[in-house]
Amino acid sequence: MEQLVARWAHNPKVVGSSPAPATSESLANMRGFLYFCVHLLGPVVQWIVRKPPELKIQVRFLMGLLTLSLMKKTGFIVFILVTVTIFSFKTKNVEVNEWNIQTNLSDVLFTLGEPFPLHYIQHKNAELVKKGKEIIFYGRTTNARNKKTKRQSKYFVCTDCHNTKIEDPSLFLPEPEPRLAFAIQNNLPFLQGTTFKGIVNRETWYNDDYYKKYGKAVESSRDTLINAIQLCATECSQGRKFEKWEIEAVLHYFWSLDYSLGELGLNEKEYELLNKAIKEKRKDASLIKLLKSKYAQKSPALFGDAPYDKKKGYENITGNATHGAWIYEKSCMFCHDEKRLSNLNLDYEKATFKLLTKNLTLHNEKSVYQAIRYGTKPVPGKRPYMPHYTISRMSNQQTEDLVAFIKKQSGE
Repeated sequence: MEQLVARWAHNPKVVGSSPAPATSESLANMRGFLYFCVHLLGPVVQWIVRKPPELKIQVRFLMGLLTLSLMKKTGFIVFILVTVTIFSFKTKNVEVNEWNIQTNLSDVLFTLGEPFPLHYIQHKNAELVKKGKEIIFYGRTTNARNKKTKRQSKYFVCTDCHNTKIEDPSLFLPEPEPRLAFAIQNNLPFLQGTTFKGIVNRETWYNDDYYKKYGKAVESSRDTLINAIQLCATECSQGRKFEKWEIEAVLHYFWSLDYSLGELGLNEKEYELLNKAIKEKRKDASLIKLLKSKYAQKSPALFGDAPYDKKKGYENITGNATHGAWIYEKSCMFCHDEKRLSNLNLDYEKATFKLLTKNLTLHNEKSVYQAIRYGTKPVPGKRPYMPHYTISRMSNQQTEDLVAFIKKQSGE
């Protein structure tokens, strides 16, 4: 920094027409100016971005005067350059005429007074959105030198366990039974992990019983999306931690999956209330509460157990083989068809169903009951594993539906 100041001090274009070294007073003024730029200018510009447009010109004018007063003899040219930079600073236009079905939910919440979350990104970068999407779907992207990055995991990509579209007919009340019907209707897999759609609109992650599986690692991840992403990368995906720029890219992509107002199912009266708040330019906690009543701020995760007597199955539950066929198609075959993600190959051959039926009563991962409720564990030499299904992702009824289908196909 001192070398930079010295070059400026000896530059006649900055300090004046004389190439002689600047006085100690000029040097002190320059240091004061640099201190101002580093410690004051950035936060003030950020503050301007989030304020109504009518305040911007006034504040920028005051900043120019403040800069001039600090500079004194350091040169009018530098003042001009700084002022032009300030006035050309790209700001997000917060002036909104009307909210509609395409408006991002987060934009509405922040305008109404909702605090910005830690994972908030103000200026979205299309190139980073693209790179983030590549990481989510393919496990790698290209770096600043346009070279392919190292795969995040040798075994999984994010979409092996997570959808990227809406997967529940009700965003406020996500339940496994209607989710399965929705998956069939919209040709979606029926997976262990919650969809990434709307992930930035949630307030907690790794909820409820996940502390039983990951212990203290959940503490720092439950309320911080960045930490939750890293936990998923290292534990769930059995891979490496993301680099800082990769996390930024993933967050950019996640923000592209922000809910829209149209996806919340607002009625005409509710749109009128929201747009009235725009015209009056007011914060409104009641409207924030209204919007949050339309979607879940967390994804429930309640762990379950296999039935005590696997011959009888879950008590007082009768399986539906038709629904079980849907689960076999949208869940089991998604990972096990031609050993896509597992050493266990599944198909629609009668011999396969006979083997699954035979293993039902076992007390190990070969039992469908055991695999669904407890998953399998990575072991040395075989790191790929099967994540378990929480009750929130596959109910006991659905487990019995799957068992009913397997038994039917086996001829039992």
